[in-house]
Amino acid sequence: PTDTTIYESPEIPAEFTKKMTWREFLVRNLKAATPVDNGAPDGVYYVIIMFVVNKDGSLERFKPLTNHGYGMEDETIRVLKLAPKWQPAKMNNKPVRAFHFQKMTFLVSSE
Repeated sequence: PTDTTIYESPEIPAEFTKKMTWREFLVRNLKAATPVDNGAPDGVYYVIIMFVVNKDGSLERFKPLTNHGYGMEDETIRVLKLAPKWQPAKMNNKPVRAFHFQKMTFLVSSE
């Protein structure tokens, strides 16, 4: 492997920082009404974003794997870009660059 290798299945996957929970981070930063504000019909929408967690925990190369529209993928990427550095993935107990898939659920209900 080279310094530019991006692992798909590292021994230890990358994870969100331990300084706060993912839920706390989302409560503070996610604009959950985005799909409603953009006219999405009622339903449950699962957004999946693929990105790279670098050795230093920074995030890059965001790519939506879903295409629901109504601003959901854009909002998920916006929030990921605000995230503090993650715990990087590891191979042989050393930090490595790795792909990560983040799922986000949006619930749209007129009730």
